[in-house]
Amino acid sequence: MKKIIKITKLYFKYFSSHNIKQLTALFDKNIKLQDWTSKVSGKKNVLNFNRKIFTENPKIKVKVKNIFLKKNICCCEITVKLNNKTNINVIDLISFNKKFLINKIIAYKC
Repeated sequence: MKKIIKITKLYFKYFSSHNIKQLTALFDKNIKLQDWTSKVSGKKNVLNFNRKIFTENPKIKVKVKNIFLKKNICCCEITVKLNNKTNINVIDLISFNKKFLINKIIAYKC
């Protein structure tokens, strides 16, 4: 399932570049996102949540350390760089549907 890993890498690339248009193309209409502060569902709500993150953290970027794949789920070890001083270690679980669209993201702060 190299395609799932490729899409996962694209997701982090688009997130790091704050590219809402490209993120839109990767998400299932019923996507669910949960992190240590929020829980949102539906493509529109997840995109709005991302916009808010980008507005509040204009320098936010993601560095991918490892990606592991099991069936249709990627387990991703990442560092979220909020700015020049603050980094957060995170584990993302990213699930895909049969059309290779992201339908669930769960982010665990380490």
